[in-house]
Amino acid sequence: FIASQCALGVDRFNMYSDMRKSENLRVIGMLNSSIAHDIKNLLNIVTSYLELMNLEEDINPEMQEYIDAIYSEVKRIHGLTLDILDFSRQSVSINIEKFKISDLFNEIRKHAGIMTRDTDIKVEVEVRDDLEMKVDRGKIFRVIFNLVSNAIDALQNKGTVILTAEKDSDFCVIKVRDTGKGISRENLGKLFQPFFTSGKAKGTGLGLAIVKMIVEAHCGTIEVDSVEGVYTEFTVRIPYDYESIKELHK
Repeated sequence: FIASQCALGVDRFNMYSDMRKSENLRVIGMLNSSIAHDIKNLLNIVTSYLELMNLEEDINPEMQEYIDAIYSEVKRIHGLTLDILDFSRQSVSINIEKFKISDLFNEIRKHAGIMTRDTDIKVEVEVRDDLEMKVDRGKIFRVIFNLVSNAIDALQNKGTVILTAEKDSDFCVIKVRDTGKGISRENLGKLFQPFFTSGKAKGTGLGLAIVKMIVEAHCGTIEVDSVEGVYTEFTVRIPYDYESIKELHK
């Protein structure tokens, strides 16, 4: 009798957990339909004004720093809005662009520099193979930017983030490593679950779930390795020519 009641309790708990997850997904869907598009449009307007300000001649260097900082934060908010839209649709459309991985890394470096300006955090970037990428530039930017942002948050104002890229067969292998507090073995398996935040003070818990969704949509993989108190390292493997790999997967 006790065993059957325990089993019933477990079933009810699982049912409740599934209901909570469905409710969370429904709430995200409502957010998508009600305000996400409006936020995205407003941010596009703000970005346009910032770009117009950059066209002005003889901008005070200090003012330029402020403009760059605002632009960086707007880009983060814009990326979060796109993440919510992607997650609510549970689908990722791929728009192919050609670009050098070094160009993307330089953009990441610029934003990381603004984010770490008043800290003792050092961001190191190393492009071992400057591959010509044929993937969705905007979405891969969001993947790397999300991982670098998380790494910076984990350092709590002091430490090192190392971003590398190299070729491995038909894939570009991108690694983001930080010397932060690490992640417990218990939490490692939960990182890519929606709404799991690993104790972060800020964030929706959607970031890594969407990162995984984008990477897999590119026929890629993402893995994480960590030792508490020592480091955390994310490894992303994506084909540098998405169309050719996509044909093989058909």
